[in-house]
Order: sequence, then structure tokens, then C-alpha cells
Amino acid sequence: KIDIFSSLARARDTPATMAEVCPLELFDGSGLFSPGEYEGSAEFVHHFIGCCLLADLVVWACHIVRYPRALASLRNAYVGSGVASLTGSLYLAVWVVLLLKADRPDELARYTRRSLVQLQHLAISMSLGACGVLDLLHACAIHRESG
Repeated sequence: KIDIFSSLARARDTPATMAEVCPLELFDGSGLFSPGEYEGSAEFVHHFIGCCLLADLVVWACHIVRYPRALASLRNAYVGSGVASLTGSLYLAVWVVLLLKADRPDELARYTRRSLVQLQHLAISMSLGACGVLDLLHACAIHRESG
């Protein structure tokens, strides 16, 4: 069994090579996925997240140019941005823990816990989700201040 955290702690305490700290098994999903399966699924998710980030950019660009009128409001821009961020966050998290291999949830859970890439995807999801929540909270604060 590979324990990522003890490997990292060992690396911090003693000089080690990259292979000792991050063995290949931390990145290998060959026992779980057929050839090209992970790559195809990951490509879709990257496009989906990219579209969510693009939507966020478009919301703020529309707010700056004051078109359409609904996004000229700072509160509405924060709501739009928050919804775009939360949509990407939730989809990425669900993909990592369920959609990637829905027919083998136990094996997917083990893979997710030991894969540095999947842990990175979860960290990105949490960061994006935090941004979305903060945007929505700021929109609520603007609404309260305006009456």
C-alpha cells in the first residue's frame, strides 16, 4: 500500500530522489482504466472546466462594458461568477469521486486516494468552490447593503 503523506514526510526529513517520494504507482491507473479511457474522460472535464472559467470571464467582461443590462449590476455579476465557479467545482468533484468510473466505485475510491493527479483535481475543485461561495456571499452582502 502506498501512503502519499508518509512518503512526503519522509522526503521532508531525509534527502530522497523523486522516484522514492513519488513512485510511479501514484500516477498509474492502468488496472482500472482501459487504454484511452481516462484520457478521453479527462479531456471532456478539462473542456467543461474551461467553459466554466470562460463563462466567468464573460460575466465580468459584460459587467465592465455594461452589456447586457442585467450584468451591469455588480450584484448580478457576482452571482453569475459564483454560479459559473460552483458549477465547475461541483462537476469536477463529482467526476473525480463518481463519474470517472461509476461502475467500480470502491476501486475508484482507492485510486483517487493514492493518485496525486486526482488529489490535485480535488484541490482545484475545492478552490474553485470556495471562490464561487465567496462570490455568492459578496452578492448577498451587496444586496443587503442596497436595501
